[in-house]
Amino acid sequence: MDGILNICKPAGLTSHDLLEQVRKISGIRKSGHAGTLDPFASGVMIVLSGEARKASRLFIGLDKEYRALICLGALSDTLDSTGRIEPTNALQPTESKISQVVKSFKGDYRHLVPDYSAKKIDGKKFYEIKREGGTPPQRIQESEIYEIEIEKIDYPLLEIRVRCSSGTYIRALARDIGGNLSTGAYLKELSRISVGSFYLKNSVIPEDYKKGYTPLGEALKSFPNITLNSSAASRLKHGIGFSENDILEKNGNISTGVFPAYSEGGELIALVEKENDNFRARRVFNL
Repeated sequence: MDGILNICKPAGLTSHDLLEQVRKISGIRKSGHAGTLDPFASGVMIVLSGEARKASRLFIGLDKEYRALICLGALSDTLDSTGRIEPTNALQPTESKISQVVKSFKGDYRHLVPDYSAKKIDGKKFYEIKREGGTPPQRIQESEIYEIEIEKIDYPLLEIRVRCSSGTYIRALARDIGGNLSTGAYLKELSRISVGSFYLKNSVIPEDYKKGYTPLGEALKSFPNITLNSSAASRLKHGIGFSENDILEKNGNISTGVFPAYSEGGELIALVEKENDNFRARRVFNL
């Protein structure tokens, strides 16, 4: 089974533990995931089975959408509900002020990476450094928030929906919203409702993994891709590159980055990358 599993992660389970559940139930030992979710969070987790692991960088880079429940008027040392919570006794802002501040985060978002995060330095995750009594270095993360909408205000609770680029820390967003409101805030609940074209409404529990399966060739069609003539397709199977003249069809922008190449018959062959006027194989699939 070489493809994508759209699995629903419940709150309270680590991404690693969920992946082990999928491996045990499905018998697919060669599998990985395209981005973790914090243990307290729930929602879409993309599991890559078999040859799909070779395309992990594409799926990790997909846009995400979240529904977040933020608690204003309090702080958490982990920026979420698992940490030590301390009230700030701040004055309650008006709903108009809350709306104004939330909407101001749409666009480019430069934020400080949380100390309790899976960000790595010298092979060690930030949260590991923190739990050992150390202080992780300050790192600025750059991302983009495409949409941010208020779903409900019931102070001190604020529910928002966010569609953003990969690499956005929603715990940091909660912290920064609270900071701009001068109330403090932490992330109380988080649900990831989509990763690219994979939606929570279509995600399944590990026991139903077959129902959440998309073959790799089909899943990669959502990315910019090309179709090659038979001669180039045959060479590419052996890792040999090709030229622009070998391309029969282009779908999307293929001028930068890595993208899938298919045969004229629709067979997925490899991930390729443009190099000057030619194209080279980055990862060849064995399907």
